[in-house]
Amino acid sequence: MTVNSIINETLEKIQSYTDSIMEDPTIASLIDDIIQEELTRDNYESIIKTYYAGFLKLNENDKSVDTIILLLTKILTMVIIPDTVEYDTKELSENYVYKIIPQPLLQNCILDETSCTYMHLEHSKISLIAPTFDVVKKLWFTEWHEVDDDFKEKISTNTSPYLILLKSILDSISTLNINEEEIIVFFPETVRNLEDQTELLSFLKLSILLEGQHFHKHYRVPNAKLESNLKILPNSNNQSYAQYQENIYILSEYNYSDDLLNKFFLLYTIIENFMFKIPVVNIVNRNEDFTIRKFKSLYSDVSKDENKAISDFFETVKTSNLIDTTIEEYINSKLDAFLTLDTNRIESFNKLLEKIHVRTSKGNKIDINTIRENFYLRYSSTVYMLRNAILHNKTTEFHITQYALFEFPYIVDILSEFIIPTLENVIYSLIIQNDSSLTYKENHIKLYG
Repeated sequence: MTVNSIINETLEKIQSYTDSIMEDPTIASLIDDIIQEELTRDNYESIIKTYYAGFLKLNENDKSVDTIILLLTKILTMVIIPDTVEYDTKELSENYVYKIIPQPLLQNCILDETSCTYMHLEHSKISLIAPTFDVVKKLWFTEWHEVDDDFKEKISTNTSPYLILLKSILDSISTLNINEEEIIVFFPETVRNLEDQTELLSFLKLSILLEGQHFHKHYRVPNAKLESNLKILPNSNNQSYAQYQENIYILSEYNYSDDLLNKFFLLYTIIENFMFKIPVVNIVNRNEDFTIRKFKSLYSDVSKDENKAISDFFETVKTSNLIDTTIEEYINSKLDAFLTLDTNRIESFNKLLEKIHVRTSKGNKIDINTIRENFYLRYSSTVYMLRNAILHNKTTEFHITQYALFEFPYIVDILSEFIIPTLENVIYSLIIQNDSSLTYKENHIKLYG
């Protein structure tokens, strides 16, 4: 089918539809001052927008307009054929078929931070559109005078998404029967048979990825508010912040990021640094004559599994000051406030603890109500198991991804409103106060003498 044939057939469909609806006097009276000339190949570039404006007016006056025809009209307002293109010889030989997907099946498919209602995948020549009046109206804001050389090149090489979508619709228009609760997916008929909707969705998502795009909802969160009294004190001249410069840099990355999972992970990397720094600080600070020969004992003190290390870390700092209380009391009070604000959070927290497999020392399940007053004992294991659930992707374990956040929104709530704010405040407090368990007395190790 040549480019010229595609345009001619599209014009015929629009004109035929217009003739049929204009037979209704109430419709004709609304738009006969807008649509006054029949479409032809010679004049469509100058009057196609009047047809589009007429259809919009009908819709505004509660007159039903075929959205497929509206879509053809809207696309045609954007298709210009440069003089350099021999549109009688340029041909789109590929035939297109379509599948219908109920919109709810694509509710977790997000493009450009909005629900997936329109896209064209240039590499795979797949077009997707929700045929609603609002979606069609929002398509393509480019005016003709803004058309650039890239657009002209795509027209001339038959890779224009406009022409491909026109061809797709024309190939299927005789059988299209859709409603506003559905999505149309057009793709070349040479593509494998995709009768199963689960396979179709997976194929579609993989095609999106091959275009270098993403389809997941991105959970963004603002930076947590630090406790108002948490600040560098005027009498902090004797504090050493240089030894925390790597973690300070990570906190800068944390402030820059707005991705929920990334923000948690950046804070965890600082906790990880702290939990293996504590035994080093303990050995170095308690031995004023610490030398390189004592590295063996240093190694043995830091050679512990991460779960034990994070537990020891929170045990060590639990009595450290945070504002007007201890870190332990701060964590416990913040959990109580978090759960009190919404009683549904108790059940949600229990679900999370179960999913990430936080257990007692005897391997029993945990009920947040039974440990609420002293949750600090389980705080370290909750943070550690969250880290594992985000980082690891074992077949037999729960994996926290952006999709899991979409499927289980209570995880977003717990992370953004409790876990991340408490971790952030604990970290800043320990750094600002140069907590003795984390701060070196000297900035060098004696090698000889």
